[in-house]
Amino acid sequence: MKKIIVICCVVLLAGSPVHAQVWKGIDIYASSGFSIPVPASDNVAVNYGGGLELPLFHNTSILGYFDYHNFINSDTKTSTYTVIINLKYKQKTYYMDIVRYFLIGLGRYDINYNRILFYAVPGIIPFPENKIIREKKKGIGVNFGLGFEKPISNRFNVFIEVNYLLGIFIEENYLYFPVKCGFSFDL
Repeated sequence: MKKIIVICCVVLLAGSPVHAQVWKGIDIYASSGFSIPVPASDNVAVNYGGGLELPLFHNTSILGYFDYHNFINSDTKTSTYTVIINLKYKQKTYYMDIVRYFLIGLGRYDINYNRILFYAVPGIIPFPENKIIREKKKGIGVNFGLGFEKPISNRFNVFIEVNYLLGIFIEENYLYFPVKCGFSFDL
């Protein structure tokens, strides 16, 4: 009888940590916010995005994210698309229910903008027959980020995140700081 009681106690005590290490499912993300370009003289962009998060280890996961940034009030009608794979590390604290996390990522960065060509006839003052050309550039995107996540329920979280996003191209680089708010849902 003592053996049965000891076995039951061991199962009950060991069951809780084992249950706590159950694999967490895939999370779906959606967000919106604004992006501050550098230099600050450029226009602020509105951003929208979404992604999927797959857990790797206890506090580490892979977060694939798609973002669209539309620079409002811009004469050149600039927009960017980024698809970045991030490594996400969560710093969980047991006394607070707000989780801090860090991101580092690499991916694709596309920028679309209008370029105005000015035409001039030799010997005559330039006249306003300008042509607008839509240009596209493709490059590499590098991302660093810091965010805070608050669980609302077992499957639903809200978050706020600040990123450092650098687009690397042959001619020049583009840099801005996206600030996003959104939610994630565990499948």
